[in-house]
Amino acid sequence: MEGQKKKSDELDLVELLGLIWEKKLFILKIASIVFVVGIVITFTTPKEYEASSTLISEAEGSNSGFLGGIAASLAGINLGGNAAAATISPGLYRSVAKSTPFIMDLMNQEFYYSDEDKKVSVYELYTEYKKSSLIGTIISAPFKLLGYLKEKPSDDHNEKLEKPGLVKMTIDQERVAKALLEDILVTFDWELKVVTIEVEMQDPLIAAEVAEYTRKYITDYVIEYSRAKNKEQLDFITEQYEIRKKEFEAIQLELATFRDKNKYVTTATARTQEEKLQSEYNLAFGLYSQLAQQKEAIILKMNEETAVFSTLQPVVVPNKHSSPQTLIMLILFMFLSVFIPVAMVIGKVLIKGFNSGRTELENE
Repeated sequence: MEGQKKKSDELDLVELLGLIWEKKLFILKIASIVFVVGIVITFTTPKEYEASSTLISEAEGSNSGFLGGIAASLAGINLGGNAAAATISPGLYRSVAKSTPFIMDLMNQEFYYSDEDKKVSVYELYTEYKKSSLIGTIISAPFKLLGYLKEKPSDDHNEKLEKPGLVKMTIDQERVAKALLEDILVTFDWELKVVTIEVEMQDPLIAAEVAEYTRKYITDYVIEYSRAKNKEQLDFITEQYEIRKKEFEAIQLELATFRDKNKYVTTATARTQEEKLQSEYNLAFGLYSQLAQQKEAIILKMNEETAVFSTLQPVVVPNKHSSPQTLIMLILFMFLSVFIPVAMVIGKVLIKGFNSGRTELENE
């Protein structure tokens, strides 16, 4: 039985190969069509260039404990943690690059576009000059048609939406924003503390300039955020400093007045009162002097020109395109040009066999 089954499988394989050979002209025709389509798609797909930059983030918490000693000195007043809280978490770098203010600001930036020999905004680049592949144009055509047929919101409706603090984008701006979010990638390596910025665009110079703009935007944002947090802490310290200063001056005056009045008095009651005032004076002076030191320290910290990032790999204008990968696409379409027609022939036979078997069962 096993020998017969093996012989049957061999016959089926021979028959299959014979069928493929019999349909060789059909297979060759379909293979040629698929391969030609593949060549057209490969060589009509716009070239994309990738520019990147790598930054090393300063160790988070390197200034830890900067304000930690104040909390205990202020009789239970908490300043909200250490100085590390004044810097933005590295995990949010990606969110900064995906934020609406960044995208809207980037749309308005102008860069030199060599194809037109002039400066164009990023918004114009994506709406007027960005090239699409043949397959992309065919697929997107129905959606664009539907977009034009949709009813646009009235001016009255737009006026109602315009409120302070709200951002209103047009449909085209939303499309450009979505495309920019796909073309700009910011990642953070938690182990190495490395921030990587990658930008892929059709113009190599603009890709590099957008990568540099993104790098500068993120670093400026983090520095500004850090300074704002330090300003809040300085305001709080200054307020507490003024309060403790008045308390110190008041107890200082009270102690001096008591000593003047009791200069020649040597009673135990007088000595006890003087010791009490001296203790209050020492406590007030300790808090006052410590706040004065912390105030000066924060001012010095705010005046420091310390970089939040160190550039490990600067942005370089790419010379070679990153996509499409021509060789890989050609190999893929060569495989498809063989697979598709053969699959069509085998599928047709299987369907025919299934239908004949079904007919025989119905006749029985």
